[in-house]
Amino acid sequence: MVTENELKAFSELRGNTLLVYLCLVKGAYPMGAREVQKKMEFSSPALALYHLEKLENLHLIKKTSKGYVLAKKVKLGVLAQVVKFGSLLLPRFVFYVALFSTLFTLYIVSAWFGGSFEFNVNSISAILLGLIAILVMVYECVRVWSQKLV
Repeated sequence: MVTENELKAFSELRGNTLLVYLCLVKGAYPMGAREVQKKMEFSSPALALYHLEKLENLHLIKKTSKGYVLAKKVKLGVLAQVVKFGSLLLPRFVFYVALFSTLFTLYIVSAWFGGSFEFNVNSISAILLGLIAILVMVYECVRVWSQKLV
């Protein structure tokens, strides 16, 4: 169930505020306003501080003695389409591309080396299904990447 605070955060998380939030998600350590300013290439630390305070008011980050850290991760909207893998933010569809590509390759290799590779309705259907699944997942990855989240 989505809470009222999460809905408010969802409505406020866009533009530079979203980018500052993602900067903190990617970073595994507390960041100050000057560090956020340098990473985001803002014109002044005051602009970075404005977005940090906005995120703090949404209860998404908190201020510590060492800087700002994540208080809560939200998975609403475009943020639901990415997965943190180490220090990387990857579209969740990357894993599906890897899965379908592996299965497709295993099918082709096993049929080829097993001596049972024939072009018939079943093999053509399997090949088309595999290629369509891979292409759809690649399209979704590109769509998420084009949103400049990753």
